[in-house]
Order: sequence, then C-alpha cells, then structure tokens
Amino acid sequence: MTLGIYVGVGLACLASVVPAANAATHETYRAGEWSTYSGNAEDQRQVCGIVTNAGADREIAVEQFPGDQGLDIRLRKTTWTIPDNTAVNVQLQFDGRGAVPSRALGTGRVVTLHLQFADTVTFMRALRYGTVLRVYFPDGNEIPWSASLSGSGAAISAFNDCRATLAPAEPTQPYRVPADQPPPTSPTQPFAPNAPG
Repeated sequence: MTLGIYVGVGLACLASVVPAANAATHETYRAGEWSTYSGNAEDQRQVCGIVTNAGADREIAVEQFPGDQGLDIRLRKTTWTIPDNTAVNVQLQFDGRGAVPSRALGTGRVVTLHLQFADTVTFMRALRYGTVLRVYFPDGNEIPWSASLSGSGAAISAFNDCRATLAPAEPTQPYRVPADQPPPTSPTQPFAPNAPG
C-alpha cells in the first residue's frame, strides 16, 4: 500500500470506552484531542499507542508492539459485531488529499489495518502535520468518521518515547570482553571463548 504523505494512527483503551477484558493499559500523556497509552494489550503483549475519539462511541488508535517495525491502526466502535477475521475495505484521508484505499481485518468491535514499516513514516508525518483525518468504509453502511488532529504532534512525540522502550536491548554477556575482541552480537554465551580452563 502506498501512502504518499499519509501518517498512521492507533487505537487504545481509554476511560471513555470500556477496555477489553484482558487489556491493561493506562493513559500516559494527553495533548489536544489525542492521548498516549502503554501497558499490556488483550494478548498480554506490551503495547504503546496513541488514540483519539471520532465520535461518542468510536476510536482511532495507532499501536506498536515489541519486535514489530510496522504499526497497527485500530478502528473501534462499541456497537460493531464483526464476524472474526472479516476482510474490511477502509479508506483514510488526511485533509483534502486523496483517500488511500486499504484492506483491513475486522473482529468483534475492532477493525485493524497493519502498516508495513515502509508506509509508517509518511503516514505518521501526515498524522503529525495534518488537520483532519477522515475514515471511509466503502462496502458497509457505516458513516464516514472524522477526527481532529489537534495535539497529534505532541502525542506522537510521547508515543515515540514509549516506542523506544520496546526496542530490544543490545546482547549482554556475563564476562569481560578483551579490548581487541569485538563483543559478540548473537547468540550470547555464558562463557569467555578461549579462556584458560
């Protein structure tokens, strides 16, 4: 999917919406119409996200999980009852630019669009610098959604701080590496190579 100048958005559990039964996230920052959150998702993976309301019972969120360089855009409406793993066509539009068609996956009250890493930078740029995000559902009878991007730039900065904590740490070793030998990168070992026995 080519996003041009578009930016990614994620979905979270805020106090205004009933959180998923197994999710344990908490708000970490708020700016304008956007909030950031972190904690554990429904599947207990660590998650960082940003979220905004697109109406009284609708949320748009962007999430990232450890080990995933892409982003998940989650669209949630409390009254949806989508059969598991239903293909859903979605179009995202920033300001007056053309709407970008995408194929997402719906289950229950959530539609998830996964952005590959190559698409995340331009998507996040549009989210940060845009004014309005609109979401269209061309195949269903859901009305178009509209969300203000006020505060999205500051929220994205806080989101990026959280995302940095998801990055895997450098490999560690339980021994001193000689100065003339580069530290091993992978896999790690619990011994010093060529050490006298």
